[in-house]
Amino acid sequence: MVLRKALATVGLATEPNAGAGNPNTPVVTIDAPTFSPPAGTYTSAQSVTISTTTTGAILCYTTDGSTPSCDSTPTCASGALYSSPVSISTTTTLKALACKAGNQYSAVGTGDYVIGSGIIGLVYSSSAYTFQENIAIATITPTVTETVTSCSAIPTLPTGLSINNTTCAISGTPTTSQAATAYTITASKAKRKHDCVH
Repeated sequence: MVLRKALATVGLATEPNAGAGNPNTPVVTIDAPTFSPPAGTYTSAQSVTISTTTTGAILCYTTDGSTPSCDSTPTCASGALYSSPVSISTTTTLKALACKAGNQYSAVGTGDYVIGSGIIGLVYSSSAYTFQENIAIATITPTVTETVTSCSAIPTLPTGLSINNTTCAISGTPTTSQAATAYTITASKAKRKHDCVH
């Protein structure tokens, strides 16, 4: 099974101490927030801990895809102040920002969490099929748990057979004979995919 993966972005940002009004004020580096567990695809709700290695920094976060911000106090100008793990039960984009007094802040950490529906179920009624050359096959239609945007087979199906791009059904008339071969059928939807080997 191949699942969509996403990693929280991390980085560093430097900003002058605007509160001091001195462009020559030494720059302070604040480490970007990190998430645990990391962003990715999960089958159940997750309780996400946000942290930064910078001592004394507060954390502001959002779960609606908007970018959090803070003021020079510091307090969260947009987003919520982090105080306990964030519960994520549906597909969510989590963003977080670390801030200290004097307009010192980090790069924004971002993580995409796909819950439950990120897994596409793809099941054929049998794990092996035998066809006769030049005789049309009965269409083989799998059970798919979601509407997919594309289906593909690796290696290419025998000459004369094709796979439906949205149902993953296999049909046609094989026009050549060949030895038994295993095929991987992949169903994809919006950057998610599930592989089924036959």
